[in-house]
Amino acid sequence: MKNIGKIAGYNIAFIFGYDIILRLITSPGNVMGLSTILVIGQVIANILIALYFFASKKSDIANSFMLTTFLVLIIGFGVCMSNLK
Repeated sequence: MKNIGKIAGYNIAFIFGYDIILRLITSPGNVMGLSTILVIGQVIANILIALYFFASKKSDIANSFMLTTFLVLIIGFGVCMSNLK
């Protein structure tokens, strides 16, 4: 579990990065829907990466990705709700 800080940091940076870009380039009504789609995509990507590491017997990294998936869900839901105006 020593990799969880790095993995979580990259995931959180990715969430806030695409949220800022979406707020700058889209109209306010479209931000929530696009943000939701990107959060769901990021969750699916984390799960697939975790499954890959479980299959390759690197359970430490896989567990980090699975825990980060829940973090992405919680923070991503908050980011999506912040776009609701």
